Amino acid sequence: MNYLKEAENYLLFYRHLKMSIEVLENQIQEIIKKSYPGMKRMMLESSGRVRKTHDAYNEVYTIQYLNTCKDETINSLERIDEVLEFISQDEDCQCYGKLLKCWYVGKETKLSDNRIRYVKIPKEEIAEIIGYSKKSRETIYEKKNEALKRFAITLFGVSPLEYL
Repeated sequence: MNYLKEAENYLLFYRHLKMSIEVLENQIQEIIKKSYPGMKRMMLESSGRVRKTHDAYNEVYTIQYLNTCKDETINSLERIDEVLEFISQDEDCQCYGKLLKCWYVGKETKLSDNRIRYVKIPKEEIAEIIGYSKKSRETIYEKKNEALKRFAITLFGVSPLEYL
């Protein structure tokens, strides 16, 4: 397993995971809205209406499945945020969480319809945001790589150490 690539994927797809919560919630609400009155009636009159009862059970299962997916996504996003915060607590590492979020996720902006969009941030702007000095012996790429290693170790435990 390439732990650095795996950790990078968590960050690269962060914004998509965030958006998927809204999409999953919309799917759940759509199913509830279109089928709830009929579902309730079918449950009450289930004798002789096997086909409709199966449809109702399928819709209930789909709602449960979508809720599980949504909950797992929320938990993953919370874990990513916790790890980003944690890796920024050590001395000389305070910018690591912000650096990784800027580098992989981008800048969050609200659209006119209140949806959130993420915009890619140029490397020069990321350097400014994290207070990077051009006089530093370390390049911003080296700093990003070190932050990513810490992120991978914190996210996956001891296993990535063998590969770093």
